[in-house]
Amino acid sequence: MDSASTAIRKSYRALPTENNIDSSFVKDPDKIKSLILKDNAYHVPQTVRGTPPYWKKCMYKHCRSKTFGIFTFFLTLSDLKWADTLDAILRQQGRQLDNEQIENLSWEEKTLLRSNPVTTARPFDHRLNCFFNDILFGSAQPLGKITHYSYRIEFHQRGSPHAHCVLWVENAPKATDSNEEIADFIDEYITCKIPSQEDEPDLHNFETTVQKHHHTYTCWKKSTICRFHFPKLPSPYTLIACALEYDDLVFKAATLETAADILTNIHYTLQDDKDNKFESLDELLKKTQMTLKQYVYDLSITKRGKTVVLQRQIDEIWINPYNPSLLLA
Repeated sequence: MDSASTAIRKSYRALPTENNIDSSFVKDPDKIKSLILKDNAYHVPQTVRGTPPYWKKCMYKHCRSKTFGIFTFFLTLSDLKWADTLDAILRQQGRQLDNEQIENLSWEEKTLLRSNPVTTARPFDHRLNCFFNDILFGSAQPLGKITHYSYRIEFHQRGSPHAHCVLWVENAPKATDSNEEIADFIDEYITCKIPSQEDEPDLHNFETTVQKHHHTYTCWKKSTICRFHFPKLPSPYTLIACALEYDDLVFKAATLETAADILTNIHYTLQDDKDNKFESLDELLKKTQMTLKQYVYDLSITKRGKTVVLQRQIDEIWINPYNPSLLLA
């Protein structure tokens, strides 16, 4: 097993736990085979790029964060349409559909991407290279001058690849810089704003279709609250929430508990607002009997560490952060 390993999936279901997975368990071929057949384990070659054993092998060779510091941006790049790739695979199978028919294919029908991984992967790899060379490293520098980058390609269940990227940008603020500097830098490149449909129709279309969060079963894996924390809480401006510092631990705990209760109440109020009755943050605060000053204060404190709270209007609470230039690319 020098060049391959068996990875057992983590799960909250009734699977073998750490208490009963021991050397005798993993040495039993029948037990391992049973897990693999149930899709709770899988064989992973160490030489295949992107697999857990590969990254474990490379862990000490690629300590980028230690060398370059904390990365500046995290991007996820995916093609949700795959019209041209689907068309190519359909033609290989002797089927011809027009663009509208391809657009209306169900999720199950689009899994035909898995039938030809080469045809699926090659266009994606070409687009990814063009995106880096022509957009990110182009003269426009939509995210600033990139000094280092790394990405990892993964595959959805239907067979479509997507890339998770981390980027280091020259002269980006450090964690030790002032919160105002960090917030100003974020506002320069990242937004949740819904653009005008009349003035920017293309950007409005992309933003409201591919950047809008829709709950799926994966949102509720761990609790009754979306694990991606949607809907997001609105904020009059971008701020950096920081750990509350008080010598009086009792007062500190009480303050954090009160803030958490208030924000949770507002979150549930937004989640239950199916008809989008609130037209402004002021209306929301009036409904929940909160002042703007108290609300912003509660947003700006955390139990530990720092968190970015992006500027959002009440109608932007379902929008994922994006960079307008990259979204249009």
